[in-house]
Amino acid sequence: MAVMDNIGGLPIRMRARGVPAHVACGWCRVFQGCPDQAPQARRFVRYLLAGSPLASVAEAVTGELVSNAILHTRSGLPGGLFVVNLARGRHVAVVSVVDQGGPADPALAAAAAAARDTVEAGRGLITVAALAARWGWYGTYASRTVRAAITAAAREPGTITDWKD
Repeated sequence: MAVMDNIGGLPIRMRARGVPAHVACGWCRVFQGCPDQAPQARRFVRYLLAGSPLASVAEAVTGELVSNAILHTRSGLPGGLFVVNLARGRHVAVVSVVDQGGPADPALAAAAAAARDTVEAGRGLITVAALAARWGWYGTYASRTVRAAITAAAREPGTITDWKD
């Protein structure tokens, strides 16, 4: 898997790690790590998946992953960046958000604990797990990629698939 570029310490890959070989197309775009960029990232994915039954779910997942990158990693600090990768196949879309790392790893357990509270925040990964066929992350303190595979196939309610490789 070749690295195409390195933007602000973020490794940008030609094809996202773990994306199946049958995925036909891929795009990536760099965004500033500001909250006003979250709608831009969602629009980027919605535009690329226009006409696909996967578009609305991929857009929602993108919003959650981008929000997490901005809120919980160095991507949200002044001058921070994040990258949205989208790989699209006939029956699957894989959304990946590459951030500039942070002090804690993405964890569904922490998200589940937050969801029990009465606060409105802390449900992003729970939402991603509910919408995606698979999701997971890889990386280090310096840079992480969180990704989710969206398919048209229905999932068992409450099924969570950890996707690390």
